[in-house]
Amino acid sequence: GVGSCTSCDPGQYRKSGDVATSCTNCDAGQSSVAGSSKCQPCEAGTYGNIISTEACDKCPIGFARNSTDTDITQCRQCKLGETTKAKGESTCDKCEYGQYGSSSGTCTTCEPGKFQDTKGETECKRCPVDTYLSEEGKSSNKDCSDCTSDRSTGSKIGNINAKACLCKRTEFYTDKDGDCQ
Repeated sequence: GVGSCTSCDPGQYRKSGDVATSCTNCDAGQSSVAGSSKCQPCEAGTYGNIISTEACDKCPIGFARNSTDTDITQCRQCKLGETTKAKGESTCDKCEYGQYGSSSGTCTTCEPGKFQDTKGETECKRCPVDTYLSEEGKSSNKDCSDCTSDRSTGSKIGNINAKACLCKRTEFYTDKDGDCQ
């Protein structure tokens, strides 16, 4: 007349002395493997989510949780100029070269006319006077192309194409073909 035993599911436990016919769910921020007699705190890069069927979920991109974070039920959002490269990260990294922190936990590629040569910045730098840059995501002012010696952008910076380079007014004029004479 003895029935068969069944292991508790992941995210549940049954400790010695508990009623043998039921398992108890782990608290938020804790997890267990099948057949466990106790729950463990969620690992770094994960958090306890009461709503989820899994006991611990991976932190989403732009969020992290390391082993020293005291709140095991949520991940912390990365600071402005930082993000994570994948789900389940335990630390935030600075935005890469050619990117900037557009909002907390989000890195965005620099647009044409701009570059970023430092990690973790919150805005891109504009290409200087007499230069232009047609591509996005560039990481150096050396990526900015120079206007020819007979052309200038005047005082404009952050130009996106060669059309911004006009004939220098005091030295040249533009002929009918658009050439500087």
